[in-house]
Amino acid sequence: MDRIEKINHICLLFLAGTAFTLVLYATKSVMVPFAFSVFIYSVIAPLLKKIQKKWKVPRPAAIGLALAAVLGFSVITFIFISMSVKGFMMSADLYTEKLQQFSTQFVDLLNLQGINIDADFVKNETRQLLGVAGQLTSGVLNIFGDFILVVIFVLFMIGGSGARMKHNPLLDEIQDKIFQYVTYKSVLSIMTGVLVGVILAAFNIELAFLIAVLTIWLNFIPNFGSLVASALPIPVILVEYGFDWRLVTVLTLVGAIQFIVGNILEPKLLGDSMDLHPVTILFFLVFWGVVWGIPGMFLAIPFTVILKIVLSRIESTKILAEILAGRFA
Repeated sequence: MDRIEKINHICLLFLAGTAFTLVLYATKSVMVPFAFSVFIYSVIAPLLKKIQKKWKVPRPAAIGLALAAVLGFSVITFIFISMSVKGFMMSADLYTEKLQQFSTQFVDLLNLQGINIDADFVKNETRQLLGVAGQLTSGVLNIFGDFILVVIFVLFMIGGSGARMKHNPLLDEIQDKIFQYVTYKSVLSIMTGVLVGVILAAFNIELAFLIAVLTIWLNFIPNFGSLVASALPIPVILVEYGFDWRLVTVLTLVGAIQFIVGNILEPKLLGDSMDLHPVTILFFLVFWGVVWGIPGMFLAIPFTVILKIVLSRIESTKILAEILAGRFA
């Protein structure tokens, strides 16, 4: 009987999850800013508690510091993104034209070597590649489209977090996990972006600043983001210098940085704290990408961690939490 009840609970959970997913998809224009607000607040809340306990700061003063930090970070982020967008928009048409010319020259070179390739086909593929790159770039930058709304949500959440709020072990665990993930991921992503920017600047690659900023944000997308970030300099280098030693050297250095950060430093810092199987991460990366697009991919790991924590607290769904962790036995 207990087994039948567990199956019933899992089936009901699946149906509820399906309905909830449809609601999230239909209301993503509102829910995406709200989700980012909750995500940011979940990072700030543990920091707020540490400031109060460690520095013995009164709660009103701690809230004031948190609000100032949010506003300061928001202004700095907005300035960086604005500068990046301005640089990209100023050079987008020029690089599109140059890349088209380069593709034509490349096809002519292959035809001279006896390799027959349809020039129109290559041009169409180049346009599609540029379209995909443009969509990805705009998707990353559009996350900040509801910038003011997100900041307002966060400010109200911080201001409304009164001292009388009851202690909730589940919320505390979720906030601690998200805080740990965001802290380490931010440090690693910023370090990666700075190193990539320095390498590109050292080789006099244009749009080095924009590529560095995009690298920082793309590294928050598991697996897929680092691959895209590594490929970002390719069209710029091809247009500027063609196939030469700069392309190979830059790609080797950038790839080495991504490999070291993603496969050595990140596992060492985060370890098994997320307790998620790689296949689970990949599945939910695709799932949230379908539901919410690029913003969903940014939030894929935090959402999955929250889901696993909630499932592990319910007796009938603990087995699902174990499956998400890769423990099938």
